[in-house]
Amino acid sequence: MRISKLLAFILSLPKTFYFNLSAFPLNKAIKLPVFISYKTHIIEVHRGIISFSNSIRPFMVRIGEGGSPSLPTQKSSIRLQTGKLLFKGKAYMGAGTIINLKGNMTIGSGFSTNKNCFLSCTNEVNIGKNVLLGWNCHIFDDNGGHHVYYEGKEKKQNANDFAINIGDHTWLCSYSHILAGSSIGNDSILAYKSLLTTRITENNVLVAGLPAIIKARNINWSV
Repeated sequence: MRISKLLAFILSLPKTFYFNLSAFPLNKAIKLPVFISYKTHIIEVHRGIISFSNSIRPFMVRIGEGGSPSLPTQKSSIRLQTGKLLFKGKAYMGAGTIINLKGNMTIGSGFSTNKNCFLSCTNEVNIGKNVLLGWNCHIFDDNGGHHVYYEGKEKKQNANDFAINIGDHTWLCSYSHILAGSSIGNDSILAYKSLLTTRITENNVLVAGLPAIIKARNINWSV
């Protein structure tokens, strides 16, 4: 049986209060800037990790609710171990969202995802404003701690080599993945089931493929 929106909201309030009291000092926590769905598993959260560049408003960030109703939903979870998570405005993350933070992530205003998106930041992830993610998108700026050797020698990399940058008004279509060290410019589209593994700095491009390359230029999109 489907739970009504009002009942889901009421059921989510205890977890929302708990999260805000855990993440913020009391004067900020009572404003409830982050809404957490009752279906979201809070694995770890510490004070001082989440911040906002603008004034705080109730429920300006919503995590773990909504999305295409016909899609199956994975378990939402939040694990904020260390690092910084900066929100520059409203953000909406659908049901099944998984957030794993150990690095520094910035999320621009107007950020929105469909169901089952995975946001993992160990080093640095910068997401522009008005970015849209379809369902089952992955943003992952780490290699899982593995060491890679080329002709018997380990390839040394610094944190900047892993940074991910996503431009303003960019649409990541469903099942698209962005891996460490990748970038995509403003007003661009990463096509369905594409894998971005490189830095694309041009704006207004359609990027597609496995690995993804520029397929078309002078494009734009709207909803």
